[in-house]
Amino acid sequence: MNYEKIPEHCLRMEKENKFLEIKNLRKTFGKFVAVHGLNLNMYMGQIFALLGHNGAGKTTTINCLTGMLGKSSGAAEVLGIDVFNNPS
Repeated sequence: MNYEKIPEHCLRMEKENKFLEIKNLRKTFGKFVAVHGLNLNMYMGQIFALLGHNGAGKTTTINCLTGMLGKSSGAAEVLGIDVFNNPS
């Protein structure tokens, strides 16, 4: 796969933990997989859009990140803080 090069100012934010990092987020409901291993970084000052068709897992992803739903596996950090272990 070809990926866009990460701009230098975003790499600086990563070194300073000034970004949201989602690592292998997974949410299942029984045997149904709603979110399958999502990995992404979001940086301060950037506009981010989570797009997809109905049933793609957009709302489930946001609900997991905000604590409305529990995750099945994976991790997420905002500013270096684990959002699942420190939701406030």
